[in-house]
Amino acid sequence: MKKLITFIVMGIILLIPNTVLAKDKITIYIFRGDECPHCEDALDFIYTNKDKIPDNVEIITYETWSNENNAKLLEKLDEYFEVEEKDVGSVPFIVVGTDYKLGMYGNLTDFNNLLDMAKKYETEEYEDIVAKTIKEMQSEDKSLKFKAYSLEKLMGPNVVGNIIVITVFGVIVLGFVGMIVVSRKK
Repeated sequence: MKKLITFIVMGIILLIPNTVLAKDKITIYIFRGDECPHCEDALDFIYTNKDKIPDNVEIITYETWSNENNAKLLEKLDEYFEVEEKDVGSVPFIVVGTDYKLGMYGNLTDFNNLLDMAKKYETEEYEDIVAKTIKEMQSEDKSLKFKAYSLEKLMGPNVVGNIIVITVFGVIVLGFVGMIVVSRKK
């Protein structure tokens, strides 16, 4: 009986469209590769200009080169958008609502085009195709997990990296101080 109720509830959830009003949150999804220079340039530019991003716009990234599930998600989106065979799996791949853009560089023109993609939904109905696709994929395979990063988490200060640098620097300074103390005692 529990399985039947769960199945019915999941079916209802999948049938409810993922639409929101323009003033609600709009998500820009960026599918990227870890060492993709165009992806890095685009993300750096976006992060540098994050103060120009409206408050209702959120940026989420999915790394697809080393994460198999994220790559499967990108593959499904390529199918949905009927991306040309030669471009399947290419990054950066950007999705906003029911629109996509293939490629982005770290420049103002591309950044403004990205914001225009989101701004379009001030006057049009917004349907989150990525969220819908994730739900569909997870309903088929409940163990399927995707790893996403917000722009802040991905590009923000690297606390662990900073701690390591400070520790190494501290060890070097203490080493020099120790050498000076030892050499003066002789």
